[in-house]
Amino acid sequence: MTDQKGRSPQDGNPNGLLYGSAKERMQESYSSAPKTERTAESDEVLVSANHPTLGPLYWVYTSNADCNYPDHYTITDWSEVATRFPHYWREHEHLHWVYRGHIGKVFNSDDRFGDYSEVEDEETLETLEQSLSGMLAGLQAKSGQTVNEFVTWISKADWVDVPAPAREIIDF
Repeated sequence: MTDQKGRSPQDGNPNGLLYGSAKERMQESYSSAPKTERTAESDEVLVSANHPTLGPLYWVYTSNADCNYPDHYTITDWSEVATRFPHYWREHEHLHWVYRGHIGKVFNSDDRFGDYSEVEDEETLETLEQSLSGMLAGLQAKSGQTVNEFVTWISKADWVDVPAPAREIIDF
């Protein structure tokens, strides 16, 4: 079974989530189909770059402050799970300060819970090997690039703000 984009549960879905939209999963959970209403979210943007093989990629930030766990930074090709930012986030002093280092945090090898790690030579501190896990590993495998090529592309990509798609409100 696959979702609208042809992805199956084995394709490395983000954070172990089921495939398909939230609306589809909710509809399967309840016998009566919910009424849906689309709302305009023109004041929100996603941060995106267009990969030559994968298409649009997006920033994902997950705050785990409520459970005393480190925040998580990654990249996805699913706009549904991408982080939504207010359209003015780059001009807002605090928001820009908080989020501008997203890519650096994605590739922070000191983050034990992140999707990126490095093996370094203990004497020279030179990076001997880079490895990816989670969503990053799935994207890198689909890209056809080596880990180093993929990390370099992500790091040098032109990340721009794009309008966020409308959210679906489910009314039971």
